Amino acid sequence: QTVLKTTRNMEQLRTRLEMLTGRKSDEDTYISVVNSVLYAHKHTLYTGDREGLLEYAYTLATEAEHANVKHIGRILLAHLPIEDVVLVSFIEDKMASFFPDTEDLVPGQEERMEQHVTLFAGTRQSKKNLYNYISVRADTLCVLAKRAVSPLPVWKQVLFIYKRAHKETIPAEKVRALGLAVLKTLRTEKDLVAASSQYVQNMRIVTHDFVYAQAILSALLALPETEETVHAIEKLCIYALTEKRCTVHSLRGMGIAKIPRKLLFSMLKKVRSEKINLYAFAPVAKQLVRELKQSPEDLASLEKYIAGVLSTKNHIGLKDTLKNIIKIINPEKLQKKQREPKKSSESAGDATNAQENEETTQVITPIEEENKQ
Repeated sequence: QTVLKTTRNMEQLRTRLEMLTGRKSDEDTYISVVNSVLYAHKHTLYTGDREGLLEYAYTLATEAEHANVKHIGRILLAHLPIEDVVLVSFIEDKMASFFPDTEDLVPGQEERMEQHVTLFAGTRQSKKNLYNYISVRADTLCVLAKRAVSPLPVWKQVLFIYKRAHKETIPAEKVRALGLAVLKTLRTEKDLVAASSQYVQNMRIVTHDFVYAQAILSALLALPETEETVHAIEKLCIYALTEKRCTVHSLRGMGIAKIPRKLLFSMLKKVRSEKINLYAFAPVAKQLVRELKQSPEDLASLEKYIAGVLSTKNHIGLKDTLKNIIKIINPEKLQKKQREPKKSSESAGDATNAQENEETTQVITPIEEENKQ
């Protein structure tokens, strides 16, 4: 296990494993490495050729029971020389068959029925099985996706994982790593606009992962500005700002504050104040103040927008942000506002004193009349 984890060079790994297991051969380096591990764990040795090693390594990485055998499968997938066309096609096939076909079952299909019960029965054990099933495949495919140079047409299949499995059966970090690796291969306007649209459509229905929104927004902003990219950015940001299930942390790292000013305010105008999620927007508003600090004109536009939002909803944090904006661009206005309540309290105090004097007069007057008599 230590040798597998600490050795990066395949020739060096071969030498170390041969010394460790006592098994030497004149096989190809990659076949020799995998067979040394199989030999050490008393497994059947691989007798195929180099061409079949990719499929075999994937099978080991996803289905082997022993951790070391699984590990050598992943090592092969990370280092095995593969043409990019072959790699993309292989990933596409594996993503298409990510989940076993257990739908439309008919009598006599015991194996498919058993798979369905094992993974999708809804019991505690089946949920655990499904979690492990997704985890190992997402982890393995991520190793391959990171090697791809050409665009991987499997973003829709990544999103389908969220649709097919319940939230508690999804290993969030591993699926996210796979998703980000796939997104990284998408570089053209057409691919990124389509990916953004699919993301918004899918995430409105199922589990929300705003790390994807950050990656997509960043990639779209790096492209030349066109009608399509502007529309995609607006749609993505409007979704993020109006999604009810957003928390105070959801959009902190998304990068909305980095959007060009003209596009930013154009997008904000389309976000209806009664629909906006204030918990998610409040941290974004703070970021916007920092970004726009050197531009009083833009800050004034932001002040107007936040004031409009607060006219329909109430949020203490957003009120404080509004005060900060006023303090930067118009401190006199803030001082005037702060003095107004004081004046009203003073006038209220004067009215109270007048009332007390009147009452005192009313009490004293009868006594004085009695003395006079």
